[in-house]
Amino acid sequence: MQFQQKYVRVLSAVLFALFFSLFGVFIFSDFIYRGISIGGDIVPLLQSGSFNTFFQGLYMLFGSGFQADWFGEFSQNNIQESSLGFILFGETIWPAILTWFTVGILSGTIIKGVKRGLIFSLIWFASIFIIWAIIGMFAGADFSSMFIRNLGNTMGSLFTIFIFLIFGGVLGGLISGPANFD
Repeated sequence: MQFQQKYVRVLSAVLFALFFSLFGVFIFSDFIYRGISIGGDIVPLLQSGSFNTFFQGLYMLFGSGFQADWFGEFSQNNIQESSLGFILFGETIWPAILTWFTVGILSGTIIKGVKRGLIFSLIWFASIFIIWAIIGMFAGADFSSMFIRNLGNTMGSLFTIFIFLIFGGVLGGLISGPANFD
């Protein structure tokens, strides 16, 4: 019984994390995030029938959660041009924060335990980034631009995901209590 319960929890956490990783920014932004909508932009690419456009749709869907650049949003120029509240609670950074915090807290609550929530969040961060990169290779994404010319933006996006995913996973594990598999 203990063996089955542990794996059911892990499978459930993976399914919830996958769902919210893909659709969370759209759920928290009224289904249009940074000008991209699921029905108008992503679904036609997935239904096109072409290998490249199918992977471009998957790349857009997976990459939607990677578009919130913490360092860029809170840069000195951006803070001078608009208020801090507008930057934080605007349509760019807030849906991403809620998405990755929700992924972390739900998976940490399902997994049970602070240590398990932290480990699951770290593994999920690495796996979702690797999946996004593999899909990007099939979609023909320009990784040299992302990692060489725009390294600050890419690191800001990964920082946003990492901080709120880990914080949510630890908090979810803390809320749910220790894992008792009797």
